[in-house]
Amino acid sequence: MRFYALVDPRYGTYCYVGRTVSGLDDRRREHIRTSLTGKSNCMKAQWIRELASVGLFPTIELLEETDVENGVRIEIKWITALREGGHNLLNVAKPLDCVNKSHCSNWDEYHFSLLGVIPDDELAAIVGVTRKAVAYQRKKRDISPCGNRPEKQSTPPNMGGWNKLELPVEIIDNLGKFPDYVLAERICVSKAVISRRRRELGILSYAQQTGHNGKFATGNPHPRWGRKNT
Repeated sequence: MRFYALVDPRYGTYCYVGRTVSGLDDRRREHIRTSLTGKSNCMKAQWIRELASVGLFPTIELLEETDVENGVRIEIKWITALREGGHNLLNVAKPLDCVNKSHCSNWDEYHFSLLGVIPDDELAAIVGVTRKAVAYQRKKRDISPCGNRPEKQSTPPNMGGWNKLELPVEIIDNLGKFPDYVLAERICVSKAVISRRRRELGILSYAQQTGHNGKFATGNPHPRWGRKNT
């Protein structure tokens, strides 16, 4: 289990603490992707979209790595320590002394009060249960999901509705000036998102404008065989 912090590149301050069993780079890309696609409207997502509007993205820093299975207590330990250190974290979590040592994954009134207030996946991380378990508790109490967003299982609207990705100005300005996959990697989205927006704006691809399509023209020798012996 890896415990990490998302850092604001403008000020070097810690803004969010989380935990993951995957790689830190993968987790960072997931945070950026879910925030930019509008799948989350929590304070963390709003902060990431604010950074993206000026061409920036959060960095990620490893805080601690352990072999524990349920790291709620360790996560809250870091949240408490960083908040006491003056960092304005965007997490919604209980103080460390409110967590029961033996049953930190159990529901209590504090957790129930967060149903529908924050996204199900974030509450699941705090409680130490699955997202489906949170959704079950919310539906049992007839509570709408955070932000009244459609349920994950429902059919999303066409791209152009709530889930349309607004590309940063920096990316729009460079459409056609770089290969689509290069721009896609910068903001952690698929190449198709970049290609679709470029075609909507009537901009030719990088290969069409430069002729650099990665293919060798008929009759031209491969550069490897064109080298001269010295």
